[in-house]
Amino acid sequence: MNRRHILSLLSGLLAMLVMAGGSAAPRGEIIVVLSRDSEPHREVVTAMRSELARQNRADLPLRVLTLDELASQYDQLLKQKPALIVTVGSQAAQDLATRRPPIPLMHALIPRQTWEALPRTTAQRDSAVFLDQPVVRQLQLIKLALPGRVRLGAVTGPATARTGDELRAAARRLGLSVQIESIDQPAALLPALNRVVDDIQVLVSVPDPMVFAPNTIHHILLTTYRYRVPVLGLSRAYVDAGALLAVYSTPEDIGRQLGEVVGGLGNGRVVLPAPRYPKYYSVSVNPRVAASLGLSMETESALLQKLQATEGQR
Repeated sequence: MNRRHILSLLSGLLAMLVMAGGSAAPRGEIIVVLSRDSEPHREVVTAMRSELARQNRADLPLRVLTLDELASQYDQLLKQKPALIVTVGSQAAQDLATRRPPIPLMHALIPRQTWEALPRTTAQRDSAVFLDQPVVRQLQLIKLALPGRVRLGAVTGPATARTGDELRAAARRLGLSVQIESIDQPAALLPALNRVVDDIQVLVSVPDPMVFAPNTIHHILLTTYRYRVPVLGLSRAYVDAGALLAVYSTPEDIGRQLGEVVGGLGNGRVVLPAPRYPKYYSVSVNPRVAASLGLSMETESALLQKLQATEGQR
């Protein structure tokens, strides 16, 4: 076999590897750090592994540590030079961002506001999959589920001041209007809520700890119910508590997306995508609340399908 034939054979073998999707694994381990050993956090890891198995990426095993375990192993872990650290939950994100390891960080199961507050330098190549939904998706769900209800309202706090502007811009694009009340202390919540619900048709929840917190949800739902104003919640739990509907992402949804990101990593230097909102999500509706407000609602699956269609998903 002459030299030209050998070179041709090698080129063909290389092309076959590329066509087979055989992107080599990044050098070093993939470390997943859980804020705590809880079922939701473990569900993220299970979904990541399932997605990597679907991609036939057995070359990308995950090493899972809790935040407590990381504390005693951190120095040794750095010596092993992992390729990527994935954090799950706000505590793990804040801990690793504060440590500033010379390793790319991929944060998950955190709100966008938490990501924006994390310490990092311009040289860091970090990214995130947010837990909260883009405002356009939330408002699009209202438009699909409650046609004719065009006057929306929201209460924002210090952590979500920018969200008010985003809500207004998204509402304009969708032919809706939104009234925003901003507060800077917890005592101002109920007066602001009473002002906003007096002239709106739907209240949009925002992920601000001063507004929607465990000790405020009951008061918010009672007030809006008294005014017969339905609430777009932040999660399935909000819907179970009395919100009319919600669009949200489960830990499994987030884990699947993380698996896609990790599975797409190539050999050598890890390059992460830009921070992004969840790709996968669900819709929940509270039929008892709908009936009590005299509303006729489509099924959750029908609304989800229509919402996905607006984003070009299947």
